[in-house]
Amino acid sequence: MKRHLLCAALLIMLGRTLCAQSNTGAVVGQVLDPQKALVPGASITITNVGTHETQTTKSNKDGTFSFEALPPATYTITIEKDGFDSRM
Repeated sequence: MKRHLLCAALLIMLGRTLCAQSNTGAVVGQVLDPQKALVPGASITITNVGTHETQTTKSNKDGTFSFEALPPATYTITIEKDGFDSRM
Protein backbone atom coordinates (compact mmCIF):
# COMPACT_ATOMS: atom_id res chain seq x y z
CA MET A 1 0.00 0.00 0.00
CA LYS A 2 1.43 3.32 -1.03
CA ARG A 3 1.46 6.32 1.29
CA HIS A 4 0.08 9.62 0.07
CA LEU A 5 2.15 12.78 -0.28
CA LEU A 6 0.92 16.09 0.99
CA CYS A 7 2.30 19.44 0.01
CA ALA A 8 2.06 22.28 2.45
CA ALA A 9 2.88 25.00 -0.05
CA LEU A 10 3.17 28.65 0.61
CA LEU A 11 2.25 30.24 -2.69
CA ILE A 12 3.83 33.61 -3.22
CA MET A 13 2.81 34.97 -6.59
CA LEU A 14 3.34 38.63 -5.79
CA GLY A 15 5.77 40.82 -7.66
CA ARG A 16 8.84 41.66 -5.61
CA THR A 17 9.85 45.27 -5.16
CA LEU A 18 13.45 46.30 -4.70
CA CYS A 19 14.61 49.31 -6.66
CA ALA A 20 12.19 48.57 -9.48
CA GLN A 21 9.04 46.55 -9.89
CA SER A 22 9.21 42.96 -11.04
CA ASN A 23 6.55 40.97 -12.86
CA THR A 24 7.58 37.61 -11.42
CA GLY A 25 6.80 35.61 -8.33
CA ALA A 26 7.78 32.40 -6.59
CA VAL A 27 6.23 29.22 -5.27
CA VAL A 28 7.77 27.89 -2.07
CA GLY A 29 6.58 24.78 -0.23
CA GLN A 30 7.33 21.76 1.92
CA VAL A 31 6.52 18.13 1.11
CA LEU A 32 5.03 16.12 3.99
CA ASP A 33 3.53 12.66 4.34
CA PRO A 34 0.09 12.15 5.99
CA GLN A 35 1.75 11.93 9.42
CA LYS A 36 3.38 15.31 8.69
CA ALA A 37 6.87 13.81 8.42
CA LEU A 38 9.28 15.58 6.06
CA VAL A 39 9.79 14.00 2.64
CA PRO A 40 13.26 14.75 1.22
CA GLY A 41 14.13 13.83 -2.36
CA ALA A 42 10.61 14.14 -3.77
CA SER A 43 10.37 15.29 -7.39
CA ILE A 44 8.23 18.41 -7.79
CA THR A 45 7.10 19.61 -11.21
CA ILE A 46 5.37 22.92 -11.81
CA THR A 47 3.50 23.40 -15.09
CA ASN A 48 2.21 26.65 -16.59
CA VAL A 49 -1.34 25.74 -17.61
CA GLY A 50 -1.42 28.22 -20.50
CA THR A 51 1.95 27.43 -22.10
CA HIS A 52 2.54 23.85 -20.82
CA GLU A 53 6.08 24.92 -19.88
CA THR A 54 7.43 22.84 -16.98
CA GLN A 55 10.19 23.12 -14.38
CA THR A 56 11.26 20.31 -12.04
CA THR A 57 13.14 20.34 -8.76
CA LYS A 58 13.67 18.04 -5.76
CA SER A 59 12.77 18.66 -2.14
CA ASN A 60 15.82 19.14 0.08
CA LYS A 61 16.62 17.36 3.38
CA ASP A 62 13.97 19.51 5.10
CA GLY A 63 11.36 18.61 2.47
CA THR A 64 11.34 22.17 1.14
CA PHE A 65 11.43 23.34 -2.47
CA SER A 66 11.08 26.55 -4.43
CA PHE A 67 10.48 27.82 -7.93
CA GLU A 68 11.71 31.38 -8.53
CA ALA A 69 11.10 34.05 -11.18
CA LEU A 70 7.77 32.65 -12.37
CA PRO A 71 5.68 34.87 -14.63
CA PRO A 72 2.08 35.51 -13.52
CA ALA A 73 -0.03 32.54 -14.68
CA THR A 74 -2.06 29.58 -13.47
CA TYR A 75 0.13 26.61 -12.46
CA THR A 76 -0.33 22.98 -11.49
CA ILE A 77 2.11 21.19 -9.19
CA THR A 78 2.83 17.45 -9.28
CA ILE A 79 4.80 15.72 -6.53
CA GLU A 80 6.23 12.22 -6.93
CA LYS A 81 8.44 9.90 -4.88
CA ASP A 82 8.93 6.12 -4.98
CA GLY A 83 6.79 4.41 -2.36
CA PHE A 84 4.20 7.18 -2.30
CA ASP A 85 0.89 7.57 -4.12
CA SER A 86 0.69 11.04 -5.68
CA ARG A 87 -3.09 10.87 -6.19
CA MET A 88 -5.18 12.92 -3.80
